[in-house]
Amino acid sequence: MKIKLTYLLRDMHVSCATDLPAHFDGVDGAEFILWMREVEHQGQPVRGLCCDIVRNVKPPQRAKDTLLALRENQLLLDDPIQEGLPYMRGPEETIVDLQGNIKPGQGLEFYLYPKGAKPWFREIYDEISGQLSDFVKQLRWVQNTAGGHRPFSFVGAFWSMDGEEWSPFPFEIQMKIRQPRPIEASVAARVKMAVIVNDRAHEPISHDLMREAAELVGRTPRSALLVAFAALETGIKEQLKRMIPDASGLIDEMPSPPLLKIIQEILPSTIKAKGLSSGHFPLKKHAKNFLQKWVTQRNQVTHGTKNSVDADKVEEFIQFAKDILYLLDHVEGHDWALDHLGSEVWANEESH
Repeated sequence: MKIKLTYLLRDMHVSCATDLPAHFDGVDGAEFILWMREVEHQGQPVRGLCCDIVRNVKPPQRAKDTLLALRENQLLLDDPIQEGLPYMRGPEETIVDLQGNIKPGQGLEFYLYPKGAKPWFREIYDEISGQLSDFVKQLRWVQNTAGGHRPFSFVGAFWSMDGEEWSPFPFEIQMKIRQPRPIEASVAARVKMAVIVNDRAHEPISHDLMREAAELVGRTPRSALLVAFAALETGIKEQLKRMIPDASGLIDEMPSPPLLKIIQEILPSTIKAKGLSSGHFPLKKHAKNFLQKWVTQRNQVTHGTKNSVDADKVEEFIQFAKDILYLLDHVEGHDWALDHLGSEVWANEESH
């Protein structure tokens, strides 16, 4: 059996279109193919460079039987049958009935596939996706060609018994829907803002850097992680300079102690010495361990011993680091800052 995965390579192009399609041999019998895709957009043809990976695979029997059944518009059923069946679209349209019959031309949600097949579908998709992205990065590196950090856009995944007739391959779509926080324009919000404006308070550069990290996380999670740490370290250093203004020059020039030492020892003692209060510094056990884990990952990325990080996990860290910046704002007397804590780390702390 063969599997084919296709990515569109954003902002990448070839020097001579007549060289396409271009075939490249890969390891483990994989073949990579560069080709030009043309679609119509608003009545005009739009062309884009694509890359395929085609590879021979040996699926476990349950996965193979599932694919062959899908080609006949039939869903193999578990015992007991999968939750979610019959699968309906609206109150009257049945997409998959209780016998596993699939309405022709319809795609399925990944959770409906047999439990004995789904692990292999995930595993082989991740494997060939990694191979394809590695090949494009090798090509980009060796030829010093243009292209962003992650230029890949998914086009399709397919399987075939003979390499001629291709059918859709099951893959799991992971999607996050976020509700952006809106601007509040109520009377209470306007009164609160008037105080800030009249005090001539400005958004700290650390918050600005953290927003930059949040914008980077989707496409460049490693960069996002490094910028988030830079934002956190900047925020803490600025807080120390506000509390010890006579030592501002020294703080700017001195080598920074380890971040955890600053947060757990230097910052709390300085807060106490200035007669300020904070119930969050030093961090409690769960938050401390969470930060230590990410300090380790940051160091591994910086030193080249870790090649990738999970974007969703980095996003969780950015929320936690952003919360620490708001805790510093609270130390400065901004009581509203505590309203913005959003990391689950604090809730987990309370449950321990």
